[in-house]
Amino acid sequence: MDGLLGVLAIITDSAQEREKGIAMGLARRGVDVSLCDVKKVTLEATANEIREATGQKASFVTAETIAVNGGMLVRYLSYEY
Repeated sequence: MDGLLGVLAIITDSAQEREKGIAMGLARRGVDVSLCDVKKVTLEATANEIREATGQKASFVTAETIAVNGGMLVRYLSYEY
């Protein structure tokens, strides 16, 4: 498992196909994932897909983020598991 068992990865913009692929790839390697985007319906579907395909934990956070001076500022947050 590449030493990734027990690791949690937070993937932002997870409603996008590329980030969804990254999350799925990490989950297939034993990483639990937490998805983050403003599109709750898409996040929920993606989390379910990852859980079913890999057996890994997949949670999601509905959040609006803004890039500020090289960092991220969260404007809204709603966590669901």
